[in-house]
Amino acid sequence: MTDATTTPAAPAPAAPVWPARGAPMPAEPAIPIEKMSADQARETIQKKIHDADFGKKLLAGDAAARAEWEGLHKRGFPAPEQIASTDDVNNQAAARNAEGWNQYVGWLRTQWRLTEDQEKEVRGGLIRQEYFDWARDEKARLIRDRGFYEKLMNGDRGAREAWGRVNAMLALRSVKPGG
Repeated sequence: MTDATTTPAAPAPAAPVWPARGAPMPAEPAIPIEKMSADQARETIQKKIHDADFGKKLLAGDAAARAEWEGLHKRGFPAPEQIASTDDVNNQAAARNAEGWNQYVGWLRTQWRLTEDQEKEVRGGLIRQEYFDWARDEKARLIRDRGFYEKLMNGDRGAREAWGRVNAMLALRSVKPGG
């Protein structure tokens, strides 16, 4: 004889923490651009720089992507209504400089995969001496390689990546380790 009042009921299955395999991830709640702080807008800009789909839309001239990009920049790098001090001028120059670096790094990312460490070196404008020396030697080798030249002129992606990476490295200022 069993007593139904003393037999505990089986617990209900818990909701899964992660979506099922293949199911789309739920979207993060979006904050309207008008309600973002300048820091949030700049953080969103950094995320968009690394978002290949957004970059494709932006480069293709998508009006919504362009409006979002411009809105984020207006919010993230607001211009003072009136220039009242040298600090205002310096802040505007710093914002323009940051925007230029963001555009350059964004372009580099369209050319090849760029690690976070490489991005820091590019943004710092410095490269370790041994990498600079390697890039100089590699460029000389590539120039002498007739097969490479043909690949580059025919638009070979690997050749374009190698050439672009070497030239980007040579555009940085070399520093000796520890110095």
